[in-house]
Amino acid sequence: MNILQIVPNKGWGGGEKYVWELSRSLSEAGHAVSVVIPPCDILAKKFAGMDTATLRFRGPYDLGAIRRLARLVRKNGIDVIHTHIFKHASAALLARKLYGLNVRVVMTRHLCRPAKTGLHYPWLYSHVDRLVFVSEQAKKVFLSSAPKIPADRITVIPNSVRLPDDTAGGTNVRESVGPDRFVIGFAGTIMPAKGVEFILDLAENLRDTSPEIVFAIAGNPPEGKEDYLVFLKNEALRRGLQNCVKFVGFVENTIAFFRQTDAVIVPTLVPESFGMVVVEAMLARKPVLFTDNIPAEVITPEEGIRIDPQDIPECCRSIVGLQHDPALRESLAERGYRRWQERFSYDLFLTRMLDVYRNR
Repeated sequence: MNILQIVPNKGWGGGEKYVWELSRSLSEAGHAVSVVIPPCDILAKKFAGMDTATLRFRGPYDLGAIRRLARLVRKNGIDVIHTHIFKHASAALLARKLYGLNVRVVMTRHLCRPAKTGLHYPWLYSHVDRLVFVSEQAKKVFLSSAPKIPADRITVIPNSVRLPDDTAGGTNVRESVGPDRFVIGFAGTIMPAKGVEFILDLAENLRDTSPEIVFAIAGNPPEGKEDYLVFLKNEALRRGLQNCVKFVGFVENTIAFFRQTDAVIVPTLVPESFGMVVVEAMLARKPVLFTDNIPAEVITPEEGIRIDPQDIPECCRSIVGLQHDPALRESLAERGYRRWQERFSYDLFLTRMLDVYRNR
């Protein structure tokens, strides 16, 4: 098949990584893959070596972008356009209609929000060939606003991650925190909803009684939101957390980063559509501390430890208990890894996605 992926946003986040890994895997499986990226140096570097085209969509009705997209589809003999936000899905559908293209349009919904029901959306929902949700939770929330979309065009394909080519690379966490510390890793976009301030609260409560515990925080803020990271670093200094909180910056290889930790914390404060970082921790064979904002279909207390950000003392007891119980850490890690193998392996994900492309 000839498949066109449209990268959702500028910068490098979960959605962009999803497209990058999927594009690589499709190409390795023998499919011809083209990728449309927005003007962005980071993305140009990440997708170097792939068949890419730079295209800016100024909105769902950008006729210039729609015309250029149609030309690209014809030139490359595209069979499937895979989009990841509704603006791009709308543009792809209009390109198909206006230019008579024989192409399937698929969209993956990565967010956990109700469907919009404005004037434009019923047409979009009724014409997209398949709407893929990354979890049952994301599907449930989307349908809560009762959008008009045929049930046979809805599919759930849980997210997955590929095992990195270099599982030993990345930031040397142990070198910066010391070899004998109990390291709890966080990786994600640095923004209030991800719960990094909650990590500072935990560190402050554990500092005096458990000084060997250190939180390693990996990630960058969204473009234009750098002040929040500055605030967090200043707050850590103000509270005297220099020895128990380390900001390690962006890490290229999350799984390699997690393998240097003793446990992983996912303290998200808002409902997640999936929680890709949880699966990365499972693949790294690390126990996970998670809030109930991660869907139960991704992880349960059988594979990790659920924590409540409203009950910091109990969270601290859970962390200390995990620190002093290596058998529990190993048990949770192995159960998490088995869950990844059975439900979230990349081979299974890719097979399901190809079935959608082929309209099975």
